[in-house]
Amino acid sequence: MRWTLLVGLVGLLGCGDKDTAVDDSGGDDSADDSGGDDTGNTSLPEWSWCAAGAGVGGGWDGALTISEDALFCGESREDRSLDEEQAAKVQVMLMPSALDFPIEGGSGLITLPACAAFAPDEEGLQSSGEGVLNMTVVPYGSDTYFNLFIEQPMVGPDGVEWTLRVAMSGTGKPEQLELHGDYGGPFLDPQIGVTLCRGDCGDYTDQRALGSCTFDGVNSQHHDLTFEGGELGLELRIGDSFASTEPAILLKAEGSLNGEAFTQTDYWSLVYNPEHHHFSRDARVWLDQPIGEVCALEALGFDPWGEDPATTVRALGCDGALLSELPLTGEAYTRDE
Repeated sequence: MRWTLLVGLVGLLGCGDKDTAVDDSGGDDSADDSGGDDTGNTSLPEWSWCAAGAGVGGGWDGALTISEDALFCGESREDRSLDEEQAAKVQVMLMPSALDFPIEGGSGLITLPACAAFAPDEEGLQSSGEGVLNMTVVPYGSDTYFNLFIEQPMVGPDGVEWTLRVAMSGTGKPEQLELHGDYGGPFLDPQIGVTLCRGDCGDYTDQRALGSCTFDGVNSQHHDLTFEGGELGLELRIGDSFASTEPAILLKAEGSLNGEAFTQTDYWSLVYNPEHHHFSRDARVWLDQPIGEVCALEALGFDPWGEDPATTVRALGCDGALLSELPLTGEAYTRDE
């Protein structure tokens, strides 16, 4: 079931650098049944340069398993612009491994096998040497809580050093833990957090938080925009948060421009940036092939309520420069239930 809010232009006036250039040569809710495998975010990438291999544990008594689907995608951040979101895109893949951790707590060396990419067709980062694992187990009243924290050095082909941080926290004193890429929301036990940053992570502005690439189990929200010369449909999945702006993914875009249809499901070609709690939303969609001179479409300031200021749709060239604004003729918002 979907609930629908249709907003025409009259309603809008009422209540209150892409890293790789487009080839222009011609080359909280119940599960959503509509997402599925029609998106480009559901399968693991094939990075021929990634040779991280299996990890090396520390000889502890707890079992730490890295699942076959431990892929994480960079999360948007409300203090960024669309250009900054484009530049901050990243994917981290943990290699399937059987590692370990100290059940009673402790620290030591471990090698977490990982690769990270900043663009789809460029060599990225790989694990470099040993990392450090720290496990704490804390009784509190009648309960017990644990925190597992891993820092793994990473390095790219340019020799620049990065740090991958993986954190798990939850209740009890587990004997087995699994690192996976599934979305579980703020009530998932244990919680899994992944962060990538240059050097020792001292610069907050450079820290890149990562989360689910699909948000399976989260109902999709759809923004359908019509404008002079075409239409643009955007599919978002927005998770939950206790306080901060909720994590989200722009999962799919489709539409038409000047009579030519397009569909985009590639993570690298879908850029999303929200304002606080997604009250206002911006998106950029890179086309697989240019339509005329247009290589990307932007939708700026769209929201579920059709509030002012009105949504703006723009056409961009292959260099990301503005070609024209495309006058909006209507928009609709729907949410899968």
